[in-house]
This record gives sequence, structure tokens and C-alpha cells, in this order.
Amino acid sequence: MKAAPMYLPILLLEDNADVRDLLVEALSDNGAFAVYAATTIGEAQALVAERGDSFAAAVLDVSLSDGDGRQFCADLRRQGFHLPVILLSGLSSEDDVVRGLEAGADDYLVKPFSIAELLARVAAKLRVAARNDVRLDAQSRTVSSAHWLRLAGAFDAGF
Repeated sequence: MKAAPMYLPILLLEDNADVRDLLVEALSDNGAFAVYAATTIGEAQALVAERGDSFAAAVLDVSLSDGDGRQFCADLRRQGFHLPVILLSGLSSEDDVVRGLEAGADDYLVKPFSIAELLARVAAKLRVAARNDVRLDAQSRTVSSAHWLRLAGAFDAGF
């Protein structure tokens, strides 16, 4: 009996409809991701509030109609979320990149970018997270990996 496919949940925050649709399609067609797309920081905050720490990674635009993706990333970090975050931006100066990384992003990709490169960067960040993400439950005195990491076999298989 073949197991049902398992998808890693990805938070996508992009306010440009054309770019968002392209990214949703590319990430979904990959076969490994379930994409939860938001067009505003408010929508992204609602998704995070609803789904908690179930997101495996986040792909965030920097320049949004209702704020700054770097600030949203910093807010996620302050709230204790340790998921890999990749920022997407048309802002390409060294200062822009440094500000994004200092806000807590794990990577920064300048627009325009190749979809293949984005997919490779997401996979690389998830491989690193899979090796490093261990959770300690002091109450039950158990140590385990994050629940979504059990689904990450695709990354071990050369994704």
C-alpha cells in the first residue's frame, strides 16, 4: 500500500498578484509544498495565528502595500518562530540585504530571480533546519524533532 503524499506547509507573503500566482504555482507544482498565500501582513499574521508553528518555512516579500516584510520577519522571530525565512525584494543594495538578514531572515533573494534558484534555496534551508531542529519538552522530559521534519524525506532523497 502506497502512503498518501505529505506536503510541507509554506507561508508565502506577496502583494503582487502576478508574482504571487507564479510563486504559488511553482512551489505547489514542486510536489513537496502546500502553499498558504497572503497578500498583506494582516493576512499573514492571521495565518500564523491560526496555524501556529506548523509552517516549515516562509517566503516573504519585503516591500508590501501595508508594511515591510523585514519587520514581519523580525516580529516572527520575537514571537519565537524559528522557521527558515527567505526574503524577496527588488531592493538590491548591500544595505538592503544586510537589513533583511539582520531582521532575522535566513536568506535574501533579489528580484528578478529564477524559480529554480528559489526552489533550491527553500530546499537548502529546510535541509539545514532538519539537521538542527530539535525540541525539548521539559514537562515530559522528551526530546524530538519538529513534527514537520518527519515529512522531509524528500529532502534526504535528493530534492
